[in-house]
Amino acid sequence: MEARLPNTLKAVREKIGRLKRYARITKVDEIARRYFILNAFDGAIASLGVIIGAYSSGVQDPKLIIGLGLSLSLSMGISGFSGAYIAEKAERARMLKEVEEALFTKIEGSILARASSFAVFWVALVDGASPAIATLIALTPFILVSLGLLAFTTAVAASVSLIIALLSALGAYMGRVSKENILMSSVRSALIGGITAVLCMMVGGVS
Repeated sequence: MEARLPNTLKAVREKIGRLKRYARITKVDEIARRYFILNAFDGAIASLGVIIGAYSSGVQDPKLIIGLGLSLSLSMGISGFSGAYIAEKAERARMLKEVEEALFTKIEGSILARASSFAVFWVALVDGASPAIATLIALTPFILVSLGLLAFTTAVAASVSLIIALLSALGAYMGRVSKENILMSSVRSALIGGITAVLCMMVGGVS
Protein backbone atom coordinates (compact mmCIF):
# COMPACT_ATOMS: atom_id res chain seq x y z
CA MET A 1 0.00 0.00 0.00
CA GLU A 2 2.81 2.41 0.94
CA ALA A 3 4.67 1.54 -2.25
CA ARG A 4 1.63 2.33 -4.36
CA LEU A 5 1.15 5.84 -2.95
CA PRO A 6 4.37 7.37 -4.39
CA ASN A 7 3.56 5.77 -7.76
CA THR A 8 0.05 7.22 -7.65
CA LEU A 9 1.33 10.69 -6.78
CA LYS A 10 3.90 10.44 -9.54
CA ALA A 11 1.20 9.48 -12.04
CA VAL A 12 -0.96 12.41 -10.92
CA ARG A 13 1.95 14.85 -11.29
CA GLU A 14 2.73 13.50 -14.74
CA LYS A 15 -0.92 13.84 -15.74
CA ILE A 16 -1.07 17.44 -14.49
CA GLY A 17 2.18 18.25 -16.27
CA ARG A 18 0.84 16.78 -19.49
CA LEU A 19 -2.37 18.83 -19.25
CA LYS A 20 -0.36 21.99 -18.59
CA ARG A 21 1.70 21.24 -21.69
CA TYR A 22 -1.49 20.80 -23.72
CA ALA A 23 -2.75 24.15 -22.40
CA ARG A 24 0.48 25.88 -23.47
CA ILE A 25 0.37 24.34 -26.93
CA THR A 26 -3.23 25.35 -27.61
CA LYS A 27 -3.18 28.64 -25.64
CA VAL A 28 -6.51 27.49 -24.23
CA ASP A 29 -6.16 29.48 -20.99
CA GLU A 30 -6.94 32.76 -22.74
CA ILE A 31 -10.04 31.32 -24.41
CA ALA A 32 -11.26 29.64 -21.22
CA ARG A 33 -10.77 32.88 -19.28
CA ARG A 34 -12.99 34.79 -21.72
CA TYR A 35 -15.64 32.09 -21.55
CA PHE A 36 -15.54 32.07 -17.75
CA ILE A 37 -15.99 35.83 -17.39
CA LEU A 38 -18.68 36.06 -20.05
CA ASN A 39 -20.77 33.14 -18.81
CA ALA A 40 -20.35 33.80 -15.09
CA PHE A 41 -21.57 37.32 -15.84
CA ASP A 42 -24.54 35.89 -17.76
CA GLY A 43 -25.34 33.48 -14.93
CA ALA A 44 -25.21 36.23 -12.31
CA ILE A 45 -27.45 38.59 -14.29
CA ALA A 46 -29.94 35.82 -15.12
CA SER A 47 -30.08 34.76 -11.45
CA LEU A 48 -30.65 38.35 -10.43
CA GLY A 49 -33.58 38.52 -12.83
CA VAL A 50 -35.14 35.33 -11.48
CA ILE A 51 -34.78 36.33 -7.81
CA ILE A 52 -35.89 39.95 -8.11
CA GLY A 53 -38.66 39.09 -10.55
CA ALA A 54 -40.04 36.34 -8.32
CA TYR A 55 -39.87 38.48 -5.17
CA SER A 56 -41.50 41.48 -6.86
CA SER A 57 -44.29 39.20 -8.08
CA GLY A 58 -45.07 38.17 -4.50
CA VAL A 59 -43.21 34.86 -4.30
CA GLN A 60 -42.26 34.02 -0.70
CA ASP A 61 -41.34 30.35 -1.08
CA PRO A 62 -37.57 29.73 -0.94
CA LYS A 63 -37.99 26.25 -2.42
CA LEU A 64 -39.66 27.73 -5.48
CA ILE A 65 -36.79 30.16 -6.03
CA ILE A 66 -34.26 27.37 -5.45
CA GLY A 67 -36.09 25.22 -7.99
CA LEU A 68 -36.18 28.04 -10.53
CA GLY A 69 -32.53 28.82 -9.90
CA LEU A 70 -31.41 25.21 -10.24
CA SER A 71 -33.41 24.85 -13.46
CA LEU A 72 -31.73 28.00 -14.75
CA SER A 73 -28.33 26.70 -13.67
CA LEU A 74 -28.90 23.34 -15.35
CA SER A 75 -30.19 24.80 -18.61
CA MET A 76 -27.39 27.37 -18.85
CA GLY A 77 -24.80 24.74 -17.96
CA ILE A 78 -26.00 22.30 -20.61
CA SER A 79 -26.35 25.07 -23.19
CA GLY A 80 -22.92 26.47 -22.40
CA PHE A 81 -21.15 23.10 -22.43
CA SER A 82 -22.78 21.74 -25.58
CA GLY A 83 -22.57 25.02 -27.51
CA ALA A 84 -18.92 25.59 -26.64
CA TYR A 85 -18.03 21.94 -27.32
CA ILE A 86 -19.59 21.99 -30.79
CA ALA A 87 -18.12 25.37 -31.72
CA GLU A 88 -14.64 24.71 -30.32
CA LYS A 89 -14.49 21.20 -31.80
CA ALA A 90 -15.31 22.55 -35.25
CA GLU A 91 -12.71 25.31 -34.91
CA ARG A 92 -9.99 22.94 -33.68
CA ALA A 93 -10.80 20.43 -36.45
CA ARG A 94 -10.37 23.20 -39.02
CA MET A 95 -7.03 24.22 -37.54
CA LEU A 96 -5.75 20.62 -37.49
CA LYS A 97 -6.81 20.14 -41.10
CA GLU A 98 -4.88 23.26 -42.11
CA VAL A 99 -1.79 21.91 -40.33
CA GLU A 100 -2.16 18.54 -42.08
CA GLU A 101 -2.46 20.26 -45.46
CA ALA A 102 0.62 22.36 -44.74
CA LEU A 103 2.68 19.35 -43.63
CA PHE A 104 1.24 16.91 -46.19
CA THR A 105 0.76 14.32 -43.47
CA LYS A 106 -1.83 13.10 -40.99
CA ILE A 107 -1.33 14.24 -37.40
CA GLU A 108 -4.00 12.07 -35.79
CA GLY A 109 -2.71 10.80 -32.44
CA SER A 110 0.04 13.43 -32.29
CA ILE A 111 0.59 15.67 -29.28
CA LEU A 112 -1.07 18.53 -31.20
CA ALA A 113 -4.18 16.42 -31.82
CA ARG A 114 -4.32 15.32 -28.17
CA ALA A 115 -3.82 18.90 -27.01
CA SER A 116 -6.66 20.05 -29.27
CA SER A 117 -9.00 17.42 -27.82
CA PHE A 118 -8.11 18.59 -24.32
CA ALA A 119 -8.72 22.22 -25.30
CA VAL A 120 -12.17 21.41 -26.66
CA PHE A 121 -13.22 19.65 -23.45
CA TRP A 122 -11.67 22.25 -21.13
CA VAL A 123 -13.31 25.21 -22.86
CA ALA A 124 -16.68 23.43 -22.88
CA LEU A 125 -16.34 22.57 -19.19
CA VAL A 126 -15.52 26.15 -18.22
CA ASP A 127 -18.33 27.48 -20.40
CA GLY A 128 -20.85 25.14 -18.80
CA ALA A 129 -19.65 25.42 -15.21
CA SER A 130 -19.24 29.20 -14.90
CA PRO A 131 -22.94 30.21 -15.11
CA ALA A 132 -23.87 27.28 -12.87
CA ILE A 133 -21.38 28.42 -10.22
CA ALA A 134 -22.71 31.99 -10.36
CA THR A 135 -26.28 30.74 -9.96
CA LEU A 136 -25.40 28.51 -7.01
CA ILE A 137 -23.71 31.44 -5.27
CA ALA A 138 -26.88 33.49 -5.72
CA LEU A 139 -29.05 30.67 -4.32
CA THR A 140 -27.01 30.15 -1.14
CA PRO A 141 -29.12 32.51 1.06
CA PHE A 142 -32.33 30.74 0.01
CA ILE A 143 -30.84 27.39 0.95
CA LEU A 144 -30.25 28.87 4.41
CA VAL A 145 -33.90 30.00 4.48
CA SER A 146 -35.06 26.47 3.69
CA LEU A 147 -32.95 25.26 6.63
CA GLY A 148 -34.58 27.81 8.93
CA LEU A 149 -31.39 29.82 9.39
CA LEU A 150 -32.41 33.01 7.61
CA ALA A 151 -35.51 35.12 7.01
CA PHE A 152 -36.82 35.25 3.44
CA THR A 153 -36.52 39.03 2.99
CA THR A 154 -33.02 38.92 4.43
CA ALA A 155 -32.16 36.18 1.95
CA VAL A 156 -33.35 38.32 -0.95
CA ALA A 157 -31.15 41.21 0.17
CA ALA A 158 -28.22 38.87 0.81
CA SER A 159 -28.60 37.18 -2.57
CA VAL A 160 -28.73 40.49 -4.44
CA SER A 161 -25.68 41.67 -2.49
CA LEU A 162 -23.79 38.48 -3.37
CA ILE A 163 -24.63 38.88 -7.04
CA ILE A 164 -23.56 42.53 -7.09
CA ALA A 165 -20.34 41.58 -5.30
CA LEU A 166 -19.72 38.79 -7.83
CA LEU A 167 -20.33 41.16 -10.74
CA SER A 168 -17.98 43.67 -9.13
CA ALA A 169 -15.29 41.00 -8.72
CA LEU A 170 -15.69 39.90 -12.34
CA GLY A 171 -15.44 43.51 -13.44
CA ALA A 172 -12.27 44.00 -11.42
CA TYR A 173 -10.79 40.86 -12.96
CA MET A 174 -11.70 42.05 -16.46
CA GLY A 175 -10.06 45.38 -15.69
CA ARG A 176 -6.91 43.63 -14.50
CA VAL A 177 -6.73 41.39 -17.56
CA SER A 178 -7.35 44.25 -20.00
CA LYS A 179 -5.02 46.57 -18.03
CA GLU A 180 -7.80 49.12 -17.62
CA ASN A 181 -8.78 50.98 -14.45
CA ILE A 182 -9.73 48.12 -12.12
CA LEU A 183 -11.95 50.27 -9.91
CA MET A 184 -13.89 51.72 -12.84
CA SER A 185 -14.35 48.30 -14.40
CA SER A 186 -15.58 46.92 -11.08
CA VAL A 187 -18.02 49.80 -10.53
CA ARG A 188 -19.31 49.52 -14.10
CA SER A 189 -20.12 45.84 -13.68
CA ALA A 190 -21.81 46.44 -10.33
CA LEU A 191 -23.83 49.26 -11.89
CA ILE A 192 -25.09 46.89 -14.59
CA GLY A 193 -26.31 44.60 -11.82
CA GLY A 194 -28.00 47.48 -10.03
CA ILE A 195 -29.79 48.64 -13.18
CA THR A 196 -30.90 45.06 -13.87
CA ALA A 197 -32.31 44.77 -10.34
CA VAL A 198 -34.30 48.01 -10.70
CA LEU A 199 -35.71 46.98 -14.09
CA CYS A 200 -36.68 43.53 -12.79
CA MET A 201 -38.43 45.10 -9.80
CA MET A 202 -40.38 47.37 -12.14
CA VAL A 203 -41.40 44.47 -14.38
CA GLY A 204 -42.28 42.28 -11.39
CA GLY A 205 -44.34 45.06 -9.86
CA VAL A 206 -46.34 45.52 -13.07
CA SER A 207 -47.15 41.82 -13.31
